[in-house]
Amino acid sequence: MLSLLTVAWAQQVHSAAALPQPHCASPRPPVARIPARPDGPAPAVLEDRDAYGASQVHLTDHFALRWGDDLDADTASIEALGADFERAWNAQVETLGWRQPPGSDAWRVNVYVADTGPGLPSIPFSGGFVDIDGEGFPYVAVSPDLVTDHGTPEGADNAAWVAAHEFNHTLQVHDDGFTAGRYGAWFHEASANWAVPFTLDRDGEPDWGVYLLNPQVALDMAAWDGPPEEEGRQYDAAAFLYAVSDARGPGVMRDAWMDAHRDDDALVVLDALTDGGLRDLFVAFARTHALGDHRLAELYEEGIRYWGQGEPDHRITAVVEPTRGLEDPPTDLLPDAWAWNHLQLDVTEGGVLVADLDAEPEGSLGSPSNLVPKLVVERAGGVLEDHGLGEDVAVEPGDRVHLLVISVPETARAGERFGY
Repeated sequence: MLSLLTVAWAQQVHSAAALPQPHCASPRPPVARIPARPDGPAPAVLEDRDAYGASQVHLTDHFALRWGDDLDADTASIEALGADFERAWNAQVETLGWRQPPGSDAWRVNVYVADTGPGLPSIPFSGGFVDIDGEGFPYVAVSPDLVTDHGTPEGADNAAWVAAHEFNHTLQVHDDGFTAGRYGAWFHEASANWAVPFTLDRDGEPDWGVYLLNPQVALDMAAWDGPPEEEGRQYDAAAFLYAVSDARGPGVMRDAWMDAHRDDDALVVLDALTDGGLRDLFVAFARTHALGDHRLAELYEEGIRYWGQGEPDHRITAVVEPTRGLEDPPTDLLPDAWAWNHLQLDVTEGGVLVADLDAEPEGSLGSPSNLVPKLVVERAGGVLEDHGLGEDVAVEPGDRVHLLVISVPETARAGERFGY
């Protein structure tokens, strides 16, 4: 049960309005070069190996783009796609220092334009994927439109995005790591999305803002098909990984994959790499991102307006009536592990506010609870003040009170909710 009590204060509570205006911090500094850690010294000239018998090929320093006779593409578009993959290599291997793909110390990495000839990989969607060929090495398959549409600004941006994302998947396959955890391979997609802005030299991605629409859903959720609140969560979770690398440097992400093993849980590994500080980083992430108090707030709002159309919007879990509190939080919106609720109260009459949180000791499946509250008063002009629970807080008409209930238990089971 949550109680929000007042002294000499009574009012009507208004519906939730727009999120607070963002308070942008200074931009992220450029990423310093981190020494690469390849499997071994590459030969002066890499060899070619074609696993699927493509009739056409374009060679770059590290990649072999292969396609069949059914592709109607100009040379400039093929060369541009090759440059996209070389850019990904330079950013992720040479600058960020990730281990290069298996086999790439001897052979170029194959990139197949799917469905363009007999025997070539097939793809039922626009984009790309990474798989392992019959000889045990990773390859990338991309849809034909990444070539045929490359001459348009939208097509060029899409191709560069796919190249950055899919190339990162080729760096992940050394030890088939991170299949453990409650929801499996969420970290694969979140990591690949994390790598995109570092590759394309931009700060964040607008579509990550969709993550904030449903903060009650677990960070480590992986759902390709499912309820709209959960579907695609594994991609947008890059927003938190980006915040982690902001705080601790991008080498944390590289090191997480450097010695990855099948039975590793990504959250456990990241916690160790941040000296046991991952929960504190998540609490800070929840506080800043729920309130728009970070430099990417406007970018994420832009992404929500575009990518979040028609999606469930639970950024505000409940609007609280000041004199009665919130006796029964919405059970279907209680936070999972690594998730939060955002309770909001609008002030129309001045007074003193005292907030308290009565947390359930265990989650719905018996795991010990760890709910961290953050009480923030938003003053006129968007000034944010942090306060503690049980503290007398003077409030004035026009203030907005935010109580974040952030769930960071030591352990949890899939689908477990943590009540209060």
